[in-house]
Amino acid sequence: MLQQGVPTSALFAFTHQVALGTTLALALLAFTPLAGLFTERLLALRAELALPAVFGFQACLLLPALTAYGSTLRGVRIHQKQPAAVYWGMALNLLVNALGLALGVWLARAQGAQSVQASLLVGVAAFQLAAIAEVAYLMRGRATAS
Repeated sequence: MLQQGVPTSALFAFTHQVALGTTLALALLAFTPLAGLFTERLLALRAELALPAVFGFQACLLLPALTAYGSTLRGVRIHQKQPAAVYWGMALNLLVNALGLALGVWLARAQGAQSVQASLLVGVAAFQLAAIAEVAYLMRGRATAS
C-alpha cells in the first residue's frame, strides 16, 4: 500500500480496523457458545481437549491485534528502508519469548505444576509480552508523516 502512495495514516487506520475486527471475532468465538460448536463439532475434539482449547482462545485475545500492529510496523520500517529495526525487533521478540518460556518451565518445575491451563497461560503470556515488546520497539522513532 505504501508503495502505491497510500499515506501511512490511512494504513494505520486500516490496521486499527483489522485489529478490532479480528479481536472481536476471537472474542465472539472464545466467550460465546460458538466455542463449543467450533471445538466439539467442527474440530471434533473430545470435551477434555475442547476445554483447554477454549481457554487458549480466551487467553490469546490480544494476539490478533498485536499481530496486525506488528505486521504493519514491520512493513512500514521495511518501506522506510530500515530493515535493521525489523531484525532487532524480531530478535527482541525471540529473546522475550525464550526468557518467558524458560521462566515458565522453571516455575512449573519449582512448584510441581501439572496444570494444562497454567502451562497454556505461561506460554500465551510469554508470546503476548514478546509481541508487545516488538511492537513497542518498532514504534520508537516511527515517522508519522506521509
